[in-house]
Amino acid sequence: MADSAYDARRARATLGACGGAHILHDGLHDALYVLLPLWSQAFGLSLVQVGLLKAAYSGAMALFQVPAGILAERHGERLLLAGGTIVTGIGYLLLGYAGGFAALLGLLVVVGLGAGVQHPLSSALVARAYEGGPRRAGLGIYNFTGDLGKIAIPSSVAVLAGIVGWQSGVIAFGAIGMVAGIVIYLGLRSL
Repeated sequence: MADSAYDARRARATLGACGGAHILHDGLHDALYVLLPLWSQAFGLSLVQVGLLKAAYSGAMALFQVPAGILAERHGERLLLAGGTIVTGIGYLLLGYAGGFAALLGLLVVVGLGAGVQHPLSSALVARAYEGGPRRAGLGIYNFTGDLGKIAIPSSVAVLAGIVGWQSGVIAFGAIGMVAGIVIYLGLRSL
């Protein structure tokens, strides 16, 4: 039985915005597996340096998930989710101009901090939107969108890297991330 507070249209719109964020964030995360060997070659990085780059991103993302949840309790998920997506986009855009290991390391910390908001906030928004409705289905679709991003974005980055170079591909997806953050904010604001 559906609860009278459940609004299917609002739930689908929330799922669309959060699913879009999930596609982008998980896709940009997995695009690192395409970029790390390219950066290793371009900058002459050792395997230890490549590992540190991945650890910097993953560590920043992991460490910011709990503070993101706490900040969202005070300021709301919408602004923080959109802001984190914009920060991720800016960080990715700037990665296209990185000149070596130190710049990559610092920017991947920024990207990781921005990405740290997506999972805790989007899953909370989707769960709340589907309260009294088909919550398991909503969360299942939300989780599936992340897998779509893991397929689409790394392959797109790889194709772009082959055609126009990794710098242009990273800059393009950084711009997409910045625009997506604005779209997420506007989409969730209307709800």
